[in-house]
Amino acid sequence: MTINTPLNLNLQESYRQLAQQLDAAPHGERGALRQAFEKMHGVSSQTVYRQLKQVGWETTRKTRSDAGSTSIDEQTLQEIEAVTRLSQRANGKHTMPTTVAVSMLAGSGREINLSNSRLNQLRRQRKSTAKHQKQASPHQQLRSLFANHVHQVDPSYCLLYYAPCGGQKVQKFVDESDMYANKPENMEKVSNLKCWRYVLTDHYSGSIMVRYYQSKGETSANLWDFLLYCWQSLDSRPFRGVPDIMVWDKGSANTSGAIKNALDALKIEHIAHMAKNPRAKGQVESSNNIVECHFESRLKFEPVNSVEELNQAAEAWYNAWNANLLPRQDSRLRRRGMTQPIARYELWQTILRTPEKLRELPPIEMCRYLLKAEPKPKKVQGNLDISFKHPAAPRSQQYSLKGLAHVVIGEKVAVAPLYYGDCQIMVTISDCLGEEYKHVLEPKEFDQAGFAIDAPVWGEEIIGMADTEVETRNKASDRTAFPDMDLEQIKKAKAKQVTPFEGKLNAHSHLKEIEQPTFMRREGSNIELTEQYQPAQRKPLSRIALKRLVLAALGRPLSIDESQELEQYQDVFDEDIPQIMASLLQPVSPLKLVK
Repeated sequence: MTINTPLNLNLQESYRQLAQQLDAAPHGERGALRQAFEKMHGVSSQTVYRQLKQVGWETTRKTRSDAGSTSIDEQTLQEIEAVTRLSQRANGKHTMPTTVAVSMLAGSGREINLSNSRLNQLRRQRKSTAKHQKQASPHQQLRSLFANHVHQVDPSYCLLYYAPCGGQKVQKFVDESDMYANKPENMEKVSNLKCWRYVLTDHYSGSIMVRYYQSKGETSANLWDFLLYCWQSLDSRPFRGVPDIMVWDKGSANTSGAIKNALDALKIEHIAHMAKNPRAKGQVESSNNIVECHFESRLKFEPVNSVEELNQAAEAWYNAWNANLLPRQDSRLRRRGMTQPIARYELWQTILRTPEKLRELPPIEMCRYLLKAEPKPKKVQGNLDISFKHPAAPRSQQYSLKGLAHVVIGEKVAVAPLYYGDCQIMVTISDCLGEEYKHVLEPKEFDQAGFAIDAPVWGEEIIGMADTEVETRNKASDRTAFPDMDLEQIKKAKAKQVTPFEGKLNAHSHLKEIEQPTFMRREGSNIELTEQYQPAQRKPLSRIALKRLVLAALGRPLSIDESQELEQYQDVFDEDIPQIMASLLQPVSPLKLVK
């Protein structure tokens, strides 16, 4: 009976024999033995040395002093790695081999004196080949502490659509081959009929909720309706309650301001994961795959005729899946750290051991109000209070902002009501850089006389309010202007109008030393005023007006001579009256008799 020995075993035995021959060969003859073996078996010297090493033989040749080094400089090698990495597509495909990178860099003046095979060998040693470059970065696995601690939500386009009405209102599946980017007209045909799958998963228990919506795309209304559906209490399932944290992507519908405000009002921390990083919410991505493979695959064999029927079937399926009640199918949750698998609903119900962790969803009407309620700007009063009308309060209430950073009297802060708590509100304060700071506040309490309970009392220790940011900056400015003085000394110095900066600040005297340039002087054109801007011509006093003014000045009736003298004046104005009076009152010299 002939026994066929595998070829690799024969070669392995041949390498062992060669190793024995090399050990026994005198110095100088090992090369001839190795070359003869290479010629007989048709292998390279590198293969021979590699196989000899596998059978336990190593050369006694002294290691070269330059072993592990290369003649190419580090910068050029990094540039080769960089250009090949930048030629990687989003799907991981590399479009630039090493040969093209070397050719391009050599044409740009880089000195590359190694072969492409040697460069590829160096890249394998450095873990920088295309295979290494497209490897995913290590990820950190996060844990949740209890059921409803973290919910993850993700909408995705479903390859299922429905005709809008009539006898064609039946289920259809989209042919993926028709949905390529180079066939947009095919996608347009079903643009109004798209069926969107919304999936939510509880990170702790792995419970899955799914619901379908017929829409052109993702919308805030559909997302909010889906969240309310998942969080409300239904008789058909134990799962309910709002989470402490909700993780979603950065889609336009998900990051709408209205939903963010509503989540803030419910005290739900919303975390949007980094774009193009599906591993950040890998559990809900896996849940989408579970829904597609374990539920939607059934629809081809038992079609449904509308989205309403689809949602009824989906609810029946996810309840059976979460409770591990599917016939001949084990849907229990399995994690590597678990001692044994457990039904998802069973693990979720551990939250009932700590009822304070289960936060029931408010009435649907209140939730829809929270979606419409936008933060309102409120002015900060002089005592650092704001006034706000909470929807659960009969009237406006006062909230104190004492001790909060970046609060400025007279400025406005954004205020939104919170559902949980006694008329709590969320105040958003922005600093000078636009960074927002959120604070949860409760209304102030007052006594029957209308005084705040925490206000200081007359005759007892009165503690002043802490400095605001503006006051702190003002005091720092005063200390700069009046060095080596405390606040009381600065106050006195201001009252005495002491010169700031110790009088060393040259405020205006240096302006006298400025040398003005010599300007060429040119005559400008005269402005000719129109008639409406010309001064009106004055009219002289009439004889009657003149006599009245003189009569009033004299305080007596005019004599005949004075009246006759006034008749001689013409073109008289008001400013001429003093001169006329002087002439009238001048005594007349008596006539001398000439003999």
